[in-house]
Amino acid sequence: MSRIAEVLAALREERQNLLTEVSRIDRAIEALEDASGAVPASALPAKVTAPTLTGVPRRMPGPYSMMSLYEAAAEFLAAAGVPQTSRQIALGLRAGGFRTTSVKFTGTVRTMLRRKASSSPYGIREHSDGKRWYFKR
Repeated sequence: MSRIAEVLAALREERQNLLTEVSRIDRAIEALEDASGAVPASALPAKVTAPTLTGVPRRMPGPYSMMSLYEAAAEFLAAAGVPQTSRQIALGLRAGGFRTTSVKFTGTVRTMLRRKASSSPYGIREHSDGKRWYFKR
């Protein structure tokens, strides 16, 4: 066996070990998300990068970066598919590129959603428990 074949075999074995470890971590994350009611990663937007002239990738603006708070929250809640707390919404919006200078963004989200809860043209409704929000067409 040549040196190249040995290195390839070792790298393939290491890759398989890493894939097994990633699978174990993914199962642990899913279990914790289910137990805590956290937003599933599948509901969060993917982080996208774009090539540049220098070859160093640049992070693309997230899907919520050019939306109002209400538009972004409605999009996020529709993607999540299950009621979310103000904290979960705030985290999801920030992860999706929503720009804010608010130090207490969770409180801002809660206040803004409550202001339009009964008359939201965006389809955002307050859950009967008074702590979560959902999207309804």
